Amino acid sequence: MRKNLFLALLVLLLGMSSSNNCIFMHKIETSRTGSKSEAKHGFLYFQNKKIPDTFNLIVSSECSFQFFQRKYLWGLDGYHPSQGKEKEFFKTKNSSKNLEGKFFLLGDIKFANIPSNWIFVKWANKSAFINPLKIFDFIKLFNLKKISREKPSSKIKIKSKSND
Repeated sequence: MRKNLFLALLVLLLGMSSSNNCIFMHKIETSRTGSKSEAKHGFLYFQNKKIPDTFNLIVSSECSFQFFQRKYLWGLDGYHPSQGKEKEFFKTKNSSKNLEGKFFLLGDIKFANIPSNWIFVKWANKSAFINPLKIFDFIKLFNLKKISREKPSSKIKIKSKSND
């Protein structure tokens, strides 16, 4: 009971931390509601199209979302609001980079001329600033792999002794 109450409060607080001006729509689906193994599955949408489970972090100027993996039946998985502030996720520089004809810039340095509406994403130890209107093109261009919503099993297999 305490665990369910804690999870419900956590999701509520996390949901309140994201701004109403966020360019992403965040949806939560609950499975095994009311049981000890209740889980909250987070999904992100941009312009009514679901963002695949490919990024560990997505940050806009109004909101940020982190990708969670579950180790057990209960808990959070998928995209959920992050507690960090925008500028905590990347470095800034007053110099400029040539962005002519580009819709993304790889790296974690936000140069002065990166448009304010671009988003910051992280995946597989890489990062980039992207025009959000091109997020699906970016995923396709880099052939980003889907992240599992469940952590790889850490169960230890115990060998049984036989009387051979």
